[in-house]
Amino acid sequence: MREERAGAPLVRLCVRRRPESEKALPEGKGRQWLKRKQRQALLRWAVRSGCPLTYRRCMAVAAVGRGASCHAVARAMECATSAVVSAVRRYQEGERQALRDRRESNGRRKVDNRFRERLVRVLEGTPEDWGWCRPTWTRELLCQELARRGLVRVSVATMGRTLASLGARLKAAKPIVECPWPGWRRRRRLHELKWLEVYGPSREPVLHVDEVDIPSPSQGGT
Repeated sequence: MREERAGAPLVRLCVRRRPESEKALPEGKGRQWLKRKQRQALLRWAVRSGCPLTYRRCMAVAAVGRGASCHAVARAMECATSAVVSAVRRYQEGERQALRDRRESNGRRKVDNRFRERLVRVLEGTPEDWGWCRPTWTRELLCQELARRGLVRVSVATMGRTLASLGARLKAAKPIVECPWPGWRRRRRLHELKWLEVYGPSREPVLHVDEVDIPSPSQGGT
């Protein structure tokens, strides 16, 4: 609303603007089967729902109801065309209540604090510590190990999300193991060993061990 003085009288001009969500919707030349008030009410309800997935579905329905094609809406929202078609079909069958996230009624979450604590305890060891014949963990193997411990069996994707939330990453194991001591302690120990080598008794031999020589099967080892 703004005020202007044109001569003597004071005139008030009401300027109606589209909401920001309306500006983001693609325009089309098709049939508009949703009126403007219906689209605005749908988008306001989507904002109050607090669910981003529900909001995206309402945006897609409002855009298609405005006359845009499903393909154009999918390109503008950077999603699959089938997702837009599914949202429009759900709205036509059950109106806006059908656009809610259906995972709300799935029941109790499978991944709870107890599940996370057991997973952290398992990750502290290696699969060989628990009887598996491999040195590193995989998501499939973690699912089997936790199910063997009496917990609910989850999918590989759920295990991956749980590992990401715990800060665990899937990567190759290090070929070497660094010394856990701080630098000053490691240097002091090396100095003591060198002192024993130089000033130690002559009747006590000094053995240098650089690495473990494990013969390969091609060399006749077992």
